[in-house]
Amino acid sequence: AGMLHVPRQFISGRSLQGVRDFTFTLANEVYEMSCVFDRTTLEDDRHGLIWQRIREVADVWAVFHDSLFADLLVAGETSTATFDGVSFHNASRTIGESATIDNTSTAAITLNTNPSSAEILTALKEITESMSRYEDDRGRNGYNALAERELLAAIPPEFKRAFTEAINSTVISNSDNPWGQNLVDFDVLPHLATSDVAFYVSAVGAVRKPFIYQKRTDLEIAVLNSVNEIAEADGLRMYSRQRFRFGYGEPRRNFRYDFTTS
Repeated sequence: AGMLHVPRQFISGRSLQGVRDFTFTLANEVYEMSCVFDRTTLEDDRHGLIWQRIREVADVWAVFHDSLFADLLVAGETSTATFDGVSFHNASRTIGESATIDNTSTAAITLNTNPSSAEILTALKEITESMSRYEDDRGRNGYNALAERELLAAIPPEFKRAFTEAINSTVISNSDNPWGQNLVDFDVLPHLATSDVAFYVSAVGAVRKPFIYQKRTDLEIAVLNSVNEIAEADGLRMYSRQRFRFGYGEPRRNFRYDFTTS
């Protein structure tokens, strides 16, 4: 549904007005990971290495989730699997009566894949200023006022040092840095390719989020380790399964920033 109306002074009665509607269907997908450990290998496993591998299943799934999310971020420039059929990161989107919503930008940096802390701060300044100017679908300013209270960046490993310095250092380039102090939190995603030198900032301090994680079932892990089951399969079987979906949500709550070499 669209944004609600502007509050009005209650004088003589209520004014019931409709809300702008839209439909967006996001179907869940099923993922599975199954394996079998040969019976002789199981019998010879004197150090419990097989059970260590099984205990790592949740870690493997967590990394898999990260890879899917990274793919979603990168595809934002081209994918139109959004509520309005416009690519998620776009320079000319409008929503309802809003002005143009440009949630992507490019800037040159000195060293390839290694921006400086000052360059990160410059990028964050542009991003937060742009987000603050986004209008709701009735053309009102301040759409992200609450959401920007919590900013989260997804960055490639090459940006970690610059981000750490930018948001923690009190002195950058011989000057004070009160503005960047604790401005954003960040997650390092190794799945973001070095050839795609970009990072992403999400405003997640309000109800509507930039991305959707639609989980239909929890992660299921089953280990068939009874004597009969091992004998039947001539090994130890492990099954895991989850039904979920990542998708695009509110484009005004995310910004893609690309770096190019100067």
